[in-house]
Amino acid sequence: MLVENRSSNTEVVSLPRDVIEFAVGFKTYGYKNLTEQHTDQRHAQDKLRALLAQPVEQHQGEPTLSIPEGYCLMPRRLTAENGAKALLLGEFKVNVVRECPECRDLEEAVEGCDVCDGEGEFAQSHTIPWDQIKVIYSEAVKGLALQPNTGK
Repeated sequence: MLVENRSSNTEVVSLPRDVIEFAVGFKTYGYKNLTEQHTDQRHAQDKLRALLAQPVEQHQGEPTLSIPEGYCLMPRRLTAENGAKALLLGEFKVNVVRECPECRDLEEAVEGCDVCDGEGEFAQSHTIPWDQIKVIYSEAVKGLALQPNTGK
């Protein structure tokens, strides 16, 4: 399965709101001495610089699925639950041509024979059973499924 990772050069960081507001002077916390306030604001600014200097943990999120041209998403197995049985049961038939048992020992087929109508052979249609359809499908999945990291 091909996986495409999407990344961004935008870094999102979470910083304490009160530290930011104090560092830029939005809040003063009732200081009586302006020198103490400026000193504390410089400490808050240093704290912000230290937080911003740290590498940001990058969350890649969920990889997106890329389906190659000519492929589609299909279930691994056919089941009644995923609707495959109702969709496919009775859809596949095989025609078998057999020699007429009535005309087999004759030099020529009998005109008007009830089995072969003078053809010497007749066709029978057989419905492929559900269990056999599932086996065929699972073999196709096994042989054609995209393998992780191989692209084929």
